[in-house]
Amino acid sequence: MIISSECVGRISEYRQILQPILPGATLSFQAIPGCIGMELLLIDPGFDPRDLSQNQIDWLSDDPPYWIFCWASGRAMAQRILEGSLNVKSKVVADFGSGSGAVAIAAKLAGASRVYACDLDVTCCELAGLNAAYNQVEIIVVRSLQEIREEVDLVVAADVLYERKNMQFLDMMLDVCESVVLADSRLKVMPDKRFNYFDTVFTTSFPDYQEAKENNEVRLYCSDIIPY
Repeated sequence: MIISSECVGRISEYRQILQPILPGATLSFQAIPGCIGMELLLIDPGFDPRDLSQNQIDWLSDDPPYWIFCWASGRAMAQRILEGSLNVKSKVVADFGSGSGAVAIAAKLAGASRVYACDLDVTCCELAGLNAAYNQVEIIVVRSLQEIREEVDLVVAADVLYERKNMQFLDMMLDVCESVVLADSRLKVMPDKRFNYFDTVFTTSFPDYQEAKENNEVRLYCSDIIPY
């Protein structure tokens, strides 16, 4: 696929962001295994976390550039959407905590009528737009769910409940739409009784960040009794 000169310039800027802490790191558009038809701008697969210094590991843990990986939960959700087991066709979908847009782009590729990618991080918002353009789909990037001025049929969120305090996000999502689907690799038991467990997907981040094995078990929850 031909990349515009503007996109090439932006990719160069993102590479420069990584250089101070990950010298030699490169970014390229890569097909996501199990997500046929979708490519994202990610760190190259040659990246091996075992080669990192302790300072680099601390930086990636404390202030990670989330957008250089397709994390396991996002990959699992995108896969379910693209294969049709999570039906988004003709729906208005909001992807909360969208990151670089994997789930939002998958929803649009799978036939959603309109897709909002919501993330507070400015770089993630930019990457979501760039990744959508590369995949030749249109998504609407917003910084908060409150910016959406139409009725939403489905809210999806992957890997946003990694801290206990983030459980407050569930109220925010349910305020927008009664139908919410969550994918999370760290939340093994859902404490909020408004949500039901309905599926498990075993996958890794891509490229593989080689997280703890338990983080390769992605559990899916929905606010409806019957999964989509």
